[in-house]
This record gives sequence, C-alpha cells and structure tokens, in this order.
Amino acid sequence: MADASHELRTPAAVLRTSAEVALQRARSADEYATIMGRIEAEARRLGHLVDGLLVLAAADEHRLALRRRPVFLDDLLVEASELVRTVAAAKGVELQVGDFEEAPVEADPDLVRQLFIILRKTP
Repeated sequence: MADASHELRTPAAVLRTSAEVALQRARSADEYATIMGRIEAEARRLGHLVDGLLVLAAADEHRLALRRRPVFLDDLLVEASELVRTVAAAKGVELQVGDFEEAPVEADPDLVRQLFIILRKTP
C-alpha cells in the first residue's frame, strides 16, 4: 500500500499544481492547451495506476477474470511503450523499442500490457 500511495501521490500533485497554475492568471489559448495536455496525461496515468490496483485487488480475492484471445506480444509492447513514453520523458529518459519479430500468443492483452509497463520500471 505504501508503494501505491506514493505512486498515486505524484500524478495527483501534478494535477493539482497544473490546475492551480492555470487558474492564477489569464493565459493564451496555447498556454491553456499546454496545461490541459499535462493535466490529461497525468489523469491518464492516474487512471492506469487505479486500474492496476483494481487488478491486484481482484487477484488477491481470487476473482480475476482472464479474457484470453490471440494477440501479438510485439504489438502490446509497442502500445505499452507509448503509454509510458510521456512519463519517461518527464524523467529525462528516452524510451526506445527496437525491431523484433512478431510474437503471436493467446493471452489477456490488458494484463500483458500491464506487465510490460511494470517491467519498464525494472532496472
């Protein structure tokens, strides 16, 4: 829970701070668009964290329903990398995904995508 709280605190702080900055004074449309883009990205990140917590809670209660279907691991990895690219850039990290072969499997695409996102945090 401590890790989850820490992970949730950062996007919540960015959302609050961005909104406060936007409301401090009148701004140009471009400035508002930039701030709203930051808010949207952090809200998406917060949503992903909450989704992860819900998956963990369901797994803990042995009620996690798998939706297995044919998918390509390479496509899921590309999607996951796009999701975390903004977070990586904010931390000064350039995320690169090299070329690789198609990898067809039968799996729950949402859970595999989550796994890839978790793995990107591993040094």
